[in-house]
Amino acid sequence: MRGYNPLVTRPRDFIGILDNPTSAPLAAPDDKGQLLVQLVVHIFFSDEHLHERELELFSRLVGSPADDALRARVGELSKHKLDFAKLAEAFPEHEDRQDIITLAEHAWWADNMLEPGELDVADKLADVLKITER
Repeated sequence: MRGYNPLVTRPRDFIGILDNPTSAPLAAPDDKGQLLVQLVVHIFFSDEHLHERELELFSRLVGSPADDALRARVGELSKHKLDFAKLAEAFPEHEDRQDIITLAEHAWWADNMLEPGELDVADKLADVLKITER
């Protein structure tokens, strides 16, 4: 069994886990890491449905099987509203903000579909993070 990344607070760390299937999953992210987890879940539910491929992506992040228990956990997380302003405040550096967009892209395309609700999240993220170009 893979170990756990003990502290994951930067968007780049999340991207590394998703880009490398052999990476250790999240353990207990700090407050900034929790904002990133909430972002991923918020994107998953922006079309009001958790797709199987989205659950699999989340499974890679947390190191749990993509099963009913994880689906319930993601459902519980989805009940918490994402505070976009707090996300922007937690990550003032331009590099982190660019990485947040990249992390969001992983979540947007997890189900191979880009839904209107996800586009709304993209617009909101670009606005609050002040991302004008990639």
